[in-house]
Amino acid sequence: VVKVVLPGAVSGIVAAVVLSVGRIVGESAAVMLTAGTVQRMPDSLLSGGKTLAVHLYILAKEGVSLEKAFASASVLIFVAALINFGANRLARFSDSPPRKG
Repeated sequence: VVKVVLPGAVSGIVAAVVLSVGRIVGESAAVMLTAGTVQRMPDSLLSGGKTLAVHLYILAKEGVSLEKAFASASVLIFVAALINFGANRLARFSDSPPRKG
């Protein structure tokens, strides 16, 4: 399984992860309803907080700070591009022919 099935399935798994991350980043309204909009920093991994998309929406919609909204949007785009680049590199790496030896 590890030597035959997994190398053939890695590109499909990577594509699914990239598509799901893109969908999560793009659907900020659904994220806002499910993740909440707590205005404090989370204390632990299980405590409430807000996502970057929700933070961007609040800054832009309520007119708190347009400069901070643009900065948040830049970070969000950078993170999405970084994930896409990493997934692309991983897919290329997994499509390379196996080494003999």
